[in-house]
Amino acid sequence: MISEYLSKKMEEKNLNQTELAREVGLSIGTISKWLRRNETPDLVSCLKLAACLTEDPVVLLEMVGRQADAELVRKFVPESLRPRVSEDNLYESTEHRELHRGLQRLLQRETEGEIGEIDVHFGMTLMKRSLDALLEKENFFRHFVEKVKLIPWEMDAAKWRVTYIGPQAEKILGYSKEEWYKENFWIEHIHNSDRDWVVRYCLESTMKGTEYDFEYRMIASDHHVVWLRNIVHVGLGVQGAKQLRGFMLDITEQKKMAETIAESQRTLSTLMGNLPGMAYRCRNDRNWTMEFVSDGCYELTGLRPSELCGSRHTSFGQLVHCDDRERVWNNVQGALKENNYFQLEYRLITVNDELKWVWEQGRGVFSSDGYLVAIEGFITDITKRVRMEQALKESDEQYRMLFEDSKDACYVTTRDGKIIEANSSMMELFGYRSEEMIGLDVLSLYAEPEQRSHLELELEQQGHVRDYKVRLKRRDEKTLDCLLTSNARRAEDGHIAGYLGIIREKPIETSNR
Repeated sequence: MISEYLSKKMEEKNLNQTELAREVGLSIGTISKWLRRNETPDLVSCLKLAACLTEDPVVLLEMVGRQADAELVRKFVPESLRPRVSEDNLYESTEHRELHRGLQRLLQRETEGEIGEIDVHFGMTLMKRSLDALLEKENFFRHFVEKVKLIPWEMDAAKWRVTYIGPQAEKILGYSKEEWYKENFWIEHIHNSDRDWVVRYCLESTMKGTEYDFEYRMIASDHHVVWLRNIVHVGLGVQGAKQLRGFMLDITEQKKMAETIAESQRTLSTLMGNLPGMAYRCRNDRNWTMEFVSDGCYELTGLRPSELCGSRHTSFGQLVHCDDRERVWNNVQGALKENNYFQLEYRLITVNDELKWVWEQGRGVFSSDGYLVAIEGFITDITKRVRMEQALKESDEQYRMLFEDSKDACYVTTRDGKIIEANSSMMELFGYRSEEMIGLDVLSLYAEPEQRSHLELELEQQGHVRDYKVRLKRRDEKTLDCLLTSNARRAEDGHIAGYLGIIREKPIETSNR
C-alpha cells in the first residue's frame, strides 16, 4: 500500500527516489524499503511524510494500516492544525519558497554535470535555509509525539515484552528504555491491586483482536503511583503474529482532581445529611419552586427531594401557613432588594397536616451583572423551642397570677438583698408603696439584722428554709413576728443569683387556763 502511495506521489511531483528522500528528510535506503518491500512506516515517519507532502496524517496513517495511530491523531490534533496546506503555505515566507525552488534547480544541474564550487556553496546555504521552513512544520508533530504526557509504545503480544517505548516514559515513570525492554517489566511494575485484572483484561481483549483501552496504576521508579490510560491497537506483525501498539496517557492529575471532587461531594453530602433541617436553592417566585433540597426535607416536610424539587408533588409555598405567606414574601423581597441576608420564623403545614414552626436564613444569589439567579438558605424545625417558650410564657403568667393574688407577702431579691419584685400583700404588710419597695435593701426590714446573716448562711448551705422565725419591722418601725419561707435562685452555672421569699405574720399564741 505504501509503495503505491509513494509511487503516485513521485509521479505527481515528478520526483525520483533520491529527490523524494531529500524532500521528506529520510534516507534513500528507507524510501527504497518502502517502495520495494512495501514495509509499513513507523508513526514518526508517517507524520513526517504527511507534513512534507501536505497530506492529512489521519488519511495517511489509515492508508498504511495504522488505525490506532490514526485514531489518536484524530482525537488529539484538531483538523485545523493538520498540514493539509498548499505549497505556498508550506514555507514561512516567499523567500523560503524561492530558495527551495532554487535548490531544486541546483540539484537538477548537478545531475547534468554543470555544477561548480560557487554553486556548491550557494546550494549548501539554500539547503539550510530552505529546510528551516520544513522543520517548523515537523516540530509541531515532534511536540505532539515527544513532549506531551503521552507515551507511544509497541509490544510483543506473545511474550508481553515491550519492543518500543517513547522517550516520555522516562520522564513520567523514571525508568530507562533499557529497563522497559526487559521481559515482564511492564507487568511487574503494574500496581499490585491492578495487576491481575489488567493482565486478564488485556489477554481477553487481545484474543478478540479489537482495539481497547483501560485505566490502571503503575509504580514509578521513586515508588509513587502514576495513573495511566492505555489505548491499545491489536495488529499483525511478522508472519501474522499479533502485535500491540498504542499510547499510555498520564491521567494522574485528572484522577487526583476527580478524587478531590468526590471527597468534597462526600463531605458535603455527609454535612447536609447531618444538618438538623433542610438546605435549599429555590427560585424567587410565589411558590418558592425548589431547584435543590437536602435529604433533611423529608423529616421537615414529609416530602422527598424528588417530590419537592420542581414542585412535582406540591410547592414549598403551599406548605407555608396561609396566615404567614404574605409576611414571608414581603420580608424576603425586602432583603433581596438590599442584597442582605434574611431571617424568618413562620409556620409550615406538612403533607401529613402537622403544624411546625420553622426558622429560616437565606440570601439571594446574583450574577456578575446583578441579575438574581436564585435564593439559597437553610430551614430548620424550631417547633420544640417555640412550644417550650409558649409553655414558659404560660407558666410565667400563671406564676405571676399566683404571685400577685397571694394573700401572703411575696418578694424576689438579688443575692446582695435588693428587692426586685414584691406583690401587693408585701407592700401592704410593711406599709410601702410600689416605687418605695422596689430597690429597697431587704436588711432594712429586719428588726434584728443578725437574723439576716444567719438566714443567708442557712440558704447557702441548704438552698432553702421553711417557716424561719424572724422579727421584722414596718415602715413606721412597728415590729412584726413572722415566719419566712425562702429558696435560693440559682443561675445556669449553679451559683446563687438571688432569693425568692414568702412572709406570713406569726399567729398570736393563746394560753389555756
